[in-house]
Amino acid sequence: MCFVHKFNNNISFANSGDSLQVSLIGQRAMEFPEQMVLKIAKQSPVIVIFVGMLMKTGFLSGSAACRWYINEEIEDIQRFYER
Repeated sequence: MCFVHKFNNNISFANSGDSLQVSLIGQRAMEFPEQMVLKIAKQSPVIVIFVGMLMKTGFLSGSAACRWYINEEIEDIQRFYER
């Protein structure tokens, strides 16, 4: 089961005991489609690729330069789904 929790600028992802904290700043925090991710997660695994982020101790941090790609048509992602 996948959990996505959005509070202020922080988004937490959790699945099977593993978790990742992502901190988005400003407008990017408001734009992240957590409801879409949860909807997809009910039917299949979700792969989110974050780019333009800084690795901080225990979490990723992103500002206006940050982008994300959700279940994109990328060869490596497609191979994952084919397993």
